[in-house]
This record gives sequence, C-alpha cells and structure tokens, in this order.
Amino acid sequence: MAFIGACLWAIGALMTFLRNVQTGLMWRQTGPIIISMTYMIIDVMVFLFIFVIVYISFTLCAVYIYDVYDDDRTQFFNTHKSAFKLFWWTLIRTGNPYFPNIREF
Repeated sequence: MAFIGACLWAIGALMTFLRNVQTGLMWRQTGPIIISMTYMIIDVMVFLFIFVIVYISFTLCAVYIYDVYDDDRTQFFNTHKSAFKLFWWTLIRTGNPYFPNIREF
C-alpha cells in the first residue's frame, strides 16, 4: 500500500514540475533554453541507444570469433557474461579486480 502511495506522490510531483516547465516555455528568457534542452536530451538518448546496440553487437561478435580457440587461451571470451564484463570495465577503466590484466596473452 505504501508503494502505491509513493507512486502517486511521485506522479503528482512530476506533474507539478511539468506544469512549471510549461509556464517557463511561455516566458521569453527561458522558453528557447527549455526547447534547446529538450532537443539536446533527445539527441543524447539517441546516441546512447546507438551506443548500446554497437556495444552489444561488438561483444557478441567477439565471443563468436574467439569461440574456436581454447578456453584457457581466451579466458575472458568463454561466456557472454565475462565478455560483457571485460568490455565494460575496459570502457570505464576503473580497475576491476576480476580482470586485472587484459594484455596477458
């Protein structure tokens, strides 16, 4: 029951915020800024969507290509899960302890 109440409260808060945005669109100083921000957010979402598609396809192809080699030679490409982890931590480079040295082989 508390979850339903929290959802209704969140919807009400969102509608209040969107009402203020609608009022801001009519104001001369903030209207063009809000419109530009809206288009920018749409462009960022399209970029992230394309990036996720390329990331998934690259990982699936890498696992498919390395599937013909030994399992001990390609330890990070044995499963899709380990390949996704490897490419994710390589992308953000935070030093994942499970994949300390990707240039070992």
